[in-house]
Amino acid sequence: MKALFSTDGADMHDLVRNHRAIVVTAIAVLVAAAIVLVIAYSGGGGHSGGIY
Repeated sequence: MKALFSTDGADMHDLVRNHRAIVVTAIAVLVAAAIVLVIAYSGGGGHSGGIY
């Protein structure tokens, strides 16, 4: 993950090469977060107010 925080030329090339994997990971994280929010707000587990 060091390549994400470095301004090195070689690291920037690594970042570009891994761009697709980074985007896929980001989308997966967003989808997981959305699912968690939906479960929380829909009252998952039978609790009428979800986790709130």
